[in-house]
Amino acid sequence: MWIKRTLTLCVAFAILVNLDGTCKAQSPEHRACPSGCLCFVTTVRCMHRRRDTIPQVAPETRVLDMRFNRIRSIPASTFRRMRNLNSLLLNNNEIQSISENAFRGLSSLKYLYLYKNKIRTIHKRAFNGLVSLEQLYLHDNKIVTVPSGTFATLPKLERLLLHSNLIETLPNRLFDDLTLKRLRLDGNRLRCDCDLAWLATYLQGPGRSVLATAVCYQPRSLSGRHIPTIQPSEF
Repeated sequence: MWIKRTLTLCVAFAILVNLDGTCKAQSPEHRACPSGCLCFVTTVRCMHRRRDTIPQVAPETRVLDMRFNRIRSIPASTFRRMRNLNSLLLNNNEIQSISENAFRGLSSLKYLYLYKNKIRTIHKRAFNGLVSLEQLYLHDNKIVTVPSGTFATLPKLERLLLHSNLIETLPNRLFDDLTLKRLRLDGNRLRCDCDLAWLATYLQGPGRSVLATAVCYQPRSLSGRHIPTIQPSEF
């Protein structure tokens, strides 16, 4: 009797496993977890591991947390199989530059955290392919310039944080293709001359709803002034 009942339960369990797609056997690629990382259903966390490279993770991964490591560069092919990634945390590393097509393949990415690195240069096509990106965090780096067209391929970008860098000026119409709701440029070395007058015009434009923080560093006559409050004729 006991054997019969056990056999019945085993058969029932086997049927349930076959009916429930989440219980089906997965390929080794789906089950693999990078060494030293913590892996959950759709989240991979590899913080404080002294890693200098970004590991390959399962295609269904939605959150990849690589904070507090020693990553210095991002090869162009790094994310080619991570099409479902929603959030990428690379802050508090040692990244020095962002090369062309660094994030290729991340068409679903919404949140990109790159703050507190050592970034000095950004290629104008560094963010190509990030068609779903909504929030980009680049503050607390060593960025000196931002090339024209850098954000042109980010149609859904709403939050852009560039504060606490070394930026002196920005190319004309840098944000024209965006629908920003929050922009931070404070803590830079913004030189408020005629080359930057366009920024005041942009921020004061009719119907513009962006909450912006941008402060002049030089010349002395405008130092400390908030750019959204300066008339273009004062530059």
